[in-house]
Amino acid sequence: MNSMLLPLTEAAARSSNRTWFDNPVIQRKLGDALIETLSMTFVSGALTILFGLLLGLALVSTGKRGQFRNPALYWVLSQIVNIGRSMPSSSSWWPSSRSRGCSWAPHWAGRRPACR
Repeated sequence: MNSMLLPLTEAAARSSNRTWFDNPVIQRKLGDALIETLSMTFVSGALTILFGLLLGLALVSTGKRGQFRNPALYWVLSQIVNIGRSMPSSSSWWPSSRSRGCSWAPHWAGRRPACR
């Protein structure tokens, strides 16, 4: 038998009623990881609401039927919004395979990442 798999087979052969949460490493790090995740979600959501609201109000108020009509500013703001909407999400353009020696290529470039 493969010596590397021996600890796994021994662990599988033992019957125990333990769960993954009984692992002390998970118990020690789970609280911090939960707080970090919630804080990242809160900060990114708050920034999105803040900048989205300000940009939306600026677009509405400087548009054709807005209170402060300004075609030049409206055009600049709408171009910023259009660029942001045309970008793919970061999960589709930032490859997780970068650490494995793969070349970077976004999915919309028409080619796939080439790995060594």
